[in-house]
Amino acid sequence: MNFRVLITDSLAESGLVILRAASDVDVLYKPGLKGQELLAEVAQSDALITRSGTAVTQDAVLAGQSYTYRFKTFRPGLFWYHSHMAPSNETFAGMYGPIVIENNIDLYHVPTVHKRYFDYAIGAGGDRNTLRRIGRGIDLHNGHAAVESTPPAGGRLVAYWGPPFPESMRSDIELRRRRIEERFGRERAEQMTQYNRNLILFPNLIINDAISVVIRSSFPVSEDYVEITAWALAGVDESPEDRRLRLDSFLTFLGPGGFGTPDDTELLESCQRAFANKEVVWSDISKGAKREHPRHDDELQIRAFWRRWNELMTVGE
Repeated sequence: MNFRVLITDSLAESGLVILRAASDVDVLYKPGLKGQELLAEVAQSDALITRSGTAVTQDAVLAGQSYTYRFKTFRPGLFWYHSHMAPSNETFAGMYGPIVIENNIDLYHVPTVHKRYFDYAIGAGGDRNTLRRIGRGIDLHNGHAAVESTPPAGGRLVAYWGPPFPESMRSDIELRRRRIEERFGRERAEQMTQYNRNLILFPNLIINDAISVVIRSSFPVSEDYVEITAWALAGVDESPEDRRLRLDSFLTFLGPGGFGTPDDTELLESCQRAFANKEVVWSDISKGAKREHPRHDDELQIRAFWRRWNELMTVGE
């Protein structure tokens, strides 16, 4: 599945040639696009190339001074900021950095927020295609939803070899896959062994079926504090070696000091601080809203949750 890149500013022809030559990129070149037309195209795109322009809008912020920038974001994703010192001279030696705008229970944050883990997994012999996953979102009604995608990053002990597992286990894992296929049929076996999935049960339970099967419950203690409890599950016939590998893989990514959880916690706390902004009354969760078949990296599951929440909060109004 190709990435759809929207370009809304003038771009050198050489840059367009490079983008259009990529076999997995579809380029939509619409310089000057604004307003509702821009929002409609952004909702259907995976990446946006734009800039605010090079006109000087204020005096430079000098050493020892400060200036607060306020702006409204139009969609989640990974962005960056950098300084403009003059209309024709940008500097990369000044202040610059990333801006990550993330919703909850999404999957599009994974390749960027958890880049360290993917670098580790690919460096250890993992499948580079895990960065090019395909999948779907499913609305299960009443606030419940699910997302699933393949190929699974990190492997699945049930029947998909990954870098956390020793090379000597490849044949055993392949044998497990064949046995599952013989028992359940090829189509169902593929869903069971080759896909990761998140099942969201409204209002506060998530079953994460990935490196390890994990059940998470969340209980808000106050408006700015949530307690989360997680349980890692396994079959009753799990061997000691499989248990060691499963728990090690679980801690490597989902543990409190793993590749995933610290980054997620930092971003979720940043989001929580942003939610304290009382001036913005809407959260944009429209990604993929017009798609007939929602993808795993769209926001269907988030809309399903908040629509049910809104129904319950507005009963009798």
